[in-house]
Amino acid sequence: LEHIPHIIEFQKEIQRVLKPDGIAVHLLPSGSWRFWTTMTYYPFWVRFVIRRILSKLFSEKSPPLSGRAENSPETFTTRPLGIRNVLRGLVPHRHGEFGNTLTEIYYFSRTRWVKVFQNTGWKIRNYSTNKLFYSGYQLFGASISTETRGILSTLFGGSCHIFLLSKNDHLKSYVESGNADSGYTA
Repeated sequence: LEHIPHIIEFQKEIQRVLKPDGIAVHLLPSGSWRFWTTMTYYPFWVRFVIRRILSKLFSEKSPPLSGRAENSPETFTTRPLGIRNVLRGLVPHRHGEFGNTLTEIYYFSRTRWVKVFQNTGWKIRNYSTNKLFYSGYQLFGASISTETRGILSTLFGGSCHIFLLSKNDHLKSYVESGNADSGYTA
């Protein structure tokens, strides 16, 4: 949803086409994810600059630009290493449609998503995080286990919000009947 510029209209359309007893599940990036993605950008950026310098020294060819956003860090790493491009790479780009790297911490917060859903008429039936810690720039990749990421999420925050939404009270009886996943309760 963070990539949809007309989020209010989009939410209303989801409600319009959803069956009366239907549910919507939204998994969204959290403010914690945005913060840690910004923090891990800089080690990522330094590593890529060093790789670019080494690749120039050893005459390795850079990958082509096709299929990459103009302002993405991946595109930065394939541009010439001029001072202008290095300076452009100092500021991480935004992830979604609104704000900038810093204000996205609010735009991705639970508070903001709750306001969006309430303002568009949803009933929030349950909220949780994904109970995993990760960022947009993985520094350690697969070397951190899922279990460790779960522990880190208690310290640094979960990376995704999970909202269970409905447009009426039918879901409550559905959950109470035992038909719903036990992880979600009204």
